[in-house]
Amino acid sequence: MDSKVILPGIISLIVVLAVLVLLIYLNKKLKLGNSVNFNNSKYIKILDKCHIGLNNYICIIQIGERYFLVEVSNSSAHIQQELEAKDLVAFKKANVNSFKDFLTTRVNSLESKKDKREIKSAEK
Repeated sequence: MDSKVILPGIISLIVVLAVLVLLIYLNKKLKLGNSVNFNNSKYIKILDKCHIGLNNYICIIQIGERYFLVEVSNSSAHIQQELEAKDLVAFKKANVNSFKDFLTTRVNSLESKKDKREIKSAEK
């Protein structure tokens, strides 16, 4: 084969691969793959969600003026508890970027309180 044909073919292949890698990066960075908006409801809104497993996540939803913590998997969704508006105010005051950070902070604080209670009960 002639090098005049091979060289432009290799260059175009490299350019196409570079564009594909860039598109994959942008898709991951901007989360375009998961941006389908099914939340067009007038009364029900998904406020935030946090993945807790491969196919499981928890989310905070608002239905009218009420808030719920919901666990969602591929096959089901369960309301874990109803949240008070003051719980969400605590989330806003916590100055965290995501629900995941807030949840981690709250779990850690609950664990430290549990540890303190265990220490007090062991001292008695």
